[in-house]
Amino acid sequence: MNHLTNKGEPKVTLNWSPSSEIIWTNGEKFFQCLDSRDNYYKSIEDVSVKMRERAKQNYGLDLNCVPDDPKLRSLWNWISAAKKYSEENASEHSEHWQLNKLVGINGILFGSNNLNNSDDTIISRKSDVNYAKWIDLSINVKVPMYISEERRSCLDLCGWGSNIDALIATLLSRNEFIRAAAIALFNLRMRKAIKCLKEGANASIDAGGDPNLSSIAMALSGYTGERNSLWREVCTSLRYDMKKPYLRAIFTFLASDPDQYEEILKDKSLELADRVAFACAYLPDKELKGFIDSSTSSLIENGSIDGLLLTGVSNEGLDLLQRYVEATSDIQSVSFVILHALPDPLCKDPRALLWVENYRNILDCWRLWQKRALFDNLWYEKVKYRETPEPQLFVTCNFCGKSISPAHRTSSFDRPSKQPNLDLHPNRKISISTPQDVRIQSCPNCRKPLPRCCICLAQFGTPVGSTWRKDETNPVSGTNNSLAPGSRIADDDGTPKKKMSPLSTWFSWCQTCRHGGHAKHILDWFSENSECPVSGCSCRCILLDNN
Repeated sequence: MNHLTNKGEPKVTLNWSPSSEIIWTNGEKFFQCLDSRDNYYKSIEDVSVKMRERAKQNYGLDLNCVPDDPKLRSLWNWISAAKKYSEENASEHSEHWQLNKLVGINGILFGSNNLNNSDDTIISRKSDVNYAKWIDLSINVKVPMYISEERRSCLDLCGWGSNIDALIATLLSRNEFIRAAAIALFNLRMRKAIKCLKEGANASIDAGGDPNLSSIAMALSGYTGERNSLWREVCTSLRYDMKKPYLRAIFTFLASDPDQYEEILKDKSLELADRVAFACAYLPDKELKGFIDSSTSSLIENGSIDGLLLTGVSNEGLDLLQRYVEATSDIQSVSFVILHALPDPLCKDPRALLWVENYRNILDCWRLWQKRALFDNLWYEKVKYRETPEPQLFVTCNFCGKSISPAHRTSSFDRPSKQPNLDLHPNRKISISTPQDVRIQSCPNCRKPLPRCCICLAQFGTPVGSTWRKDETNPVSGTNNSLAPGSRIADDDGTPKKKMSPLSTWFSWCQTCRHGGHAKHILDWFSENSECPVSGCSCRCILLDNN
């Protein structure tokens, strides 16, 4: 519709399509179209475009498909580790323990019921001090570390612990040489850290390498562990000049006194998983609880999705996800967190169900119906519904408008009567049996006849072909030819089973003229004709279907 301004110039309307296209039009006149393929549009970093591309790549459905985003990568690392922890510890918990429970650091250290408990003695009895030696150095220096079963589980959840070698190898494959060196050093593996730095020095700049790392490796080789050494004094003064956070953390760790690691723990440029793992290894119980509590509150307030490492899928975790959605609108990642947490009762929270429903609607809007169907299949598989979901489509009677399917007569679509399902009309092929075995040729509600095939004039419910009856035997070969609807054949062990109806026996109809019949008959007709087989109907059904 054209609109004129006060000066008589036409107004230009701005239109935004569900597929993220921005179009400027004036009536039927087209001015400009801007979509996700445009370079300017890419600079906007629209979250809907990112979600759509991730959905096409099976993000969330394929655990190996992780976007190149540090926080989301940390999220999926935690989900994998939490699932592994849940499987390994299911036998040690009560019968109410969910196999797919996504637990966080809080739940492991303090228990799910003690997240807000201010008692500092909750974990003090569980931790022992272990004065550990450097694994690959011959110096007589011991570093105090705190150990317990709960702390070991937390280290595994962060990717450290028994998984430390795999983590370092993964970081090196992603060209994160400095982080790999820092984690190796925090686990008292000096030679491993030096090796990681040398590998980074030899790598090309395009591959994340840095020639200056060879000098850092040389500096680390001079570590002796003596508190009053010149090496420690120089490192203490120069560490603040280092711009790379993990290099700064390396020299802070080597130059600090035991239990004086606040600079490392407060450095938010380090990965959350690394800071939490470091705290679980080097902080006593009281300081560890204070660090976990303060970090949890900050992450919930900021809506950092990697904070699920601390909260897990809990009430606090849902609050965190709510803040994350408000800040980023990324309901895709949130929906998959809920999906992988099933069948946790918290997934029934109204907020969680709203996020999931909105994501399903977005997938439908983007015409990614297959991705939405895969999401739904995983959802129902994890929920493990006892009853099969009711069908969404069904055939209704032309006269009374009720479903003609016997299965729907006992569902919410049509309530059954109190009378038994008796065969009152001999012409109706219906008997006292299960709804799946019933074959009808008239409406089970009003008794009016069902539509006929426009080719063979047989009523709806009558299969096509000459061998549709149950247990019909070929008079020549003596073999059973009952391959039509309702027929039964035997498994290898002789157990009878029901065979699904062949497609050729199904009814098909035109969505324009509403005429139809058996699929096989319709296909045979339109192989030689283009117009509807019903006399007087000029609808060119097959051409409409081709278009």
